[in-house]
Amino acid sequence: MMLSGAALALLLAGPAFDLGATQRALARPEGREAALTTLDRLSPPDRATARAAGIGGLLVAIAADPAASLRDRAWSLRLAPLYDGPPEPLAPLLAGADTPEAVALAREAAQALSVAGATALLAAGRAHPDPEVRATVARSGALGADTCALLSDPWPAVRRAAAQGLRRHPAAAGCLVPALSDADPSVVMAATRVAGGSGVAALQPALRRIAGNARAAIPARVEAIIALGHLGDTEPARRILSTHAAKGGIEPLADAAVRALAGDASDASLQPLRDALRAPSERVRVSAAQALAQRGDRDSLPAIRALAARCQPQARAALAAALQRLDPQAATLGEAVGSDAPEDASED
Repeated sequence: MMLSGAALALLLAGPAFDLGATQRALARPEGREAALTTLDRLSPPDRATARAAGIGGLLVAIAADPAASLRDRAWSLRLAPLYDGPPEPLAPLLAGADTPEAVALAREAAQALSVAGATALLAAGRAHPDPEVRATVARSGALGADTCALLSDPWPAVRRAAAQGLRRHPAAAGCLVPALSDADPSVVMAATRVAGGSGVAALQPALRRIAGNARAAIPARVEAIIALGHLGDTEPARRILSTHAAKGGIEPLADAAVRALAGDASDASLQPLRDALRAPSERVRVSAAQALAQRGDRDSLPAIRALAARCQPQARAALAAALQRLDPQAATLGEAVGSDAPEDASED
């Protein structure tokens, strides 16, 4: 009786993983679906056993076999890095571009090489005609400083991936300046997130333009404010908090300003954070309390206690943690926050 793929997969996985049966099933086209399903679902201990037995090499052989089905080859490519399959035989697949099937395998090969950390092999795909392959190459950081060249790619997905890839090469991140004014918002977001951790001061003017642009998307402005804080430029954050205190302002921007100041170790940032404990937005007040607790500012204890006494139930856990951090001997705040906690009558 011929077993179905699902039934064979259950048999191979069974109560105990049968390594020999799985190896034999991989060798037969009619048994591969079940074997691949089993390998896809193995527990960590069984996966380690299969890895040590050389299953990765069998998967790579299937992936490189032109006689195997597209499904089995693509599936094997996804699994090969999990079983330490040797990446070198996968490199020729990265060049495939003549047919839709070849492009599909090139995409899977690029991803497999990226997961395997085979950056020297992956770099060969930088000029592949398929943008998804180029994006995988860019995101991996395989090109080093040459990742900057893909910031000019005609496809936004590739430019976004190139910005993300530069996280691995912060010394080259100065080339992100054009990406910070890209026509695609997702590219701007990616570049802004990477800019803050780069340490490249030359990015500050472009980040300031985003932070202060009332027509820019709020998420991008939030990321720019935080990035500026990471670069030691907290003047925009202080200005935003001052505006928020006077006029209310946009809550996410004020919250981002608090987060930017939280990472500043200088005394100049303490007073703006203390002032933020009286901000119009409770979210901002709570964020300020957490930032001050992170800074170990015990002078803020009375103000944080007063804030905790009149906060909404949803904020109590965060404020209790802040108080506990500043004063470990202090009693915990009232009742625990839960779905049955009574609503506070105070209004924000």
